[in-house]
Amino acid sequence: MNTETSHTSCLPDFQAIALPLIARGFRVTPLSPETKQGVMRNWQNFQLTTSEDIEKFAKYFPNHNVGVVGKRGVGRHCFLDIDADGVLSRIESETGQTMPSTYTVCSRPITKPFKRHYYFTQTEYSFRRFGAWASKNLNVRDLARLEQSPRSGLMIHPTLYDVKGVGGGSLVVAAGSVRDDGKETYACIDDSLVAPIPDFLVDWLVTDFRRYRTLKDRENATKFKTKAEALKLGSVERRKLRKQNAADGFDITEEDTYDFLRWRASTLSGLGITGNVLCQNLTYQARRFCENGAAWATSERGQATIEKIAREKRHVGDATFFYQMTEENQEGLHLTKTEDISKRAIIRDTIAKFPDSMTSIEALERIQVALELDGFDFDLRRDKNALLTARKAVGFTVKGHGRWERQPNPATP
Repeated sequence: MNTETSHTSCLPDFQAIALPLIARGFRVTPLSPETKQGVMRNWQNFQLTTSEDIEKFAKYFPNHNVGVVGKRGVGRHCFLDIDADGVLSRIESETGQTMPSTYTVCSRPITKPFKRHYYFTQTEYSFRRFGAWASKNLNVRDLARLEQSPRSGLMIHPTLYDVKGVGGGSLVVAAGSVRDDGKETYACIDDSLVAPIPDFLVDWLVTDFRRYRTLKDRENATKFKTKAEALKLGSVERRKLRKQNAADGFDITEEDTYDFLRWRASTLSGLGITGNVLCQNLTYQARRFCENGAAWATSERGQATIEKIAREKRHVGDATFFYQMTEENQEGLHLTKTEDISKRAIIRDTIAKFPDSMTSIEALERIQVALELDGFDFDLRRDKNALLTARKAVGFTVKGHGRWERQPNPATP
């Protein structure tokens, strides 16, 4: 493609961009031109797939960009989103393989041609290796560098690459969409048919992500040790450090502020806090706990980032758990939140209803669905102990690599 044609100040044409994409079998959704975020309330579960859909919604979003959506499941689309120079050459040198020809989009064809979205379809092998129905989308960052985020204004570890669409609904910006500065257009640089994601790439991504998580856990452990030592300074000394903007005066370093606030937002949302009140709470959390948070949280980019975090789709709790609290001593009401007990009970009750033999993939899918119906999410790593305990209690064992088998009860004649 001639990159000269990629420089534009024109508004995107949603219908013109979307129609060729759905003709290729892609599932699409309208995006805000400024934020690259889906604007339809339930875009993770509902996408546009027909020309009738496009014509219907084009009148509401005539100048919106287009996102191509992927989600876990064999045969569905996923994307390797490369953000840093050198990632592609590293993959090819470490695997001894060449990236296959597949539909590919460059997000900055003029200024950063290495920034690419490789489109793939998921295979039985990739589905299993990424974690089947408990899988999550992957984000890998450069822990050796810090740079300022142009959107949030925070110092961050820059992203090396993402693997999108192998977990919950995720998207990449489609070719023909216009960047928010109006100076470049996302360009298709390989119009090939979408290839199945190759096994060698799946193996490399899984191995590299595990390596990254190990390094990240070590970094967090070092930060925790530093912060624990800082707590011994006492409140007066810590206040002095805060005034000096010294890192040890704060619980959360600047590069972790964004992830910390998203984590806090999930906690607060679980208590039923949403909308403007959630924004106010997150602003307080940034000011109270984060390095340079007081100035950042009240800045234009800080408030925009906090509002973006608050708008993200997440579980919103209610107050019914109040009726699951028990009075256990004479000193007054002893409040015990039984969320973990209820979650374990759901897992056990669901497994108890399984047939005597089924695939591991189907078993995990049924557990996930049962939990989601009661407002819980399912993380195979986090819920591993609950799963193993429930499976053993009900009498299931795993045979080989892919089947659950119920063992006969020796007490039964």
